[in-house]
Amino acid sequence: MICKLIRPVEGVNPAAEIDSDPAIVTLPDGSRPTADMPPLMPFPIGTTLEHPMAWHHCVYGVGNSPPVAIPVDDECRRVVKERLQRRETDILAIRETALELDGRGPAGRYATQLAHDYGVAD
Repeated sequence: MICKLIRPVEGVNPAAEIDSDPAIVTLPDGSRPTADMPPLMPFPIGTTLEHPMAWHHCVYGVGNSPPVAIPVDDECRRVVKERLQRRETDILAIRETALELDGRGPAGRYATQLAHDYGVAD
């Protein structure tokens, strides 16, 4: 699954061996990050990411933050389309979970924060 950045982002250098399942990252000039680059580094517009979870970068994030990438291959386009169709259902589930947990414990606090971020908290 492949996506291409449409906004600059900072991320983990896949060559830094911090992440146990790193993406295949190709910078706009065709090069790849190397181990001598910083472990947390900027990725410019046009960088491609190949990873089973690449679709995450192509949908709205926490707090309705805009996507930072567009799908490049058919698999990524398909998953993004499915996720966007489920988005309303997902947001309602966040609201219901926040109400049910009522801020209790780490999961409850996280659900409450998500509900506030998405503007669906009571």
